[in-house]
Amino acid sequence: MTEACEQGRGQVVDVIVVMLDLVGFVSFTEEAGDGAAHEQARHLVQCADRELRASGGRVLKGLGDGILGMVPPDTDALEAVRRTARVVSDAGVEWRLRAAAHHGAPILRSGDLFGRDVNLAARLCALASPGEVVITVDGNSDGPRASTDDIELVAVRGRTDPVPVQRFAL
Repeated sequence: MTEACEQGRGQVVDVIVVMLDLVGFVSFTEEAGDGAAHEQARHLVQCADRELRASGGRVLKGLGDGILGMVPPDTDALEAVRRTARVVSDAGVEWRLRAAAHHGAPILRSGDLFGRDVNLAARLCALASPGEVVITVDGNSDGPRASTDDIELVAVRGRTDPVPVQRFAL
């Protein structure tokens, strides 16, 4: 634990960091207006929070056109993200989601997550295609891997080493 954490400024937590992003949100906002966009973003946060809570996690905050959430490390992150995507699309959201999940040890402080693991999840979410979730491969976990042939090494801005990931349809 870092000195700042030891002084009560946060706590290192073992979690899966989850990022979800609404693809096409800027265009939607321009066409439909701020009120409609706010309503859709609010709906995303509510749906995602309900689904992540069902997995023992929660949404920590809305990010305008996405969410930052977390679930316990033993959660099937792929299934939790897929359930969230289904619920959002069943409610008539007019675009697709992209997502990322990364098992790490960020700092939890005042209901928010901080650190390199959060940054990595955000970068991976940006690399995901519409309708896709990118999940880091944890060598100590059985994870959702279909096979080791499906592991891809991706370059992530700000990281010196490539990151092993798998891509799945939502």
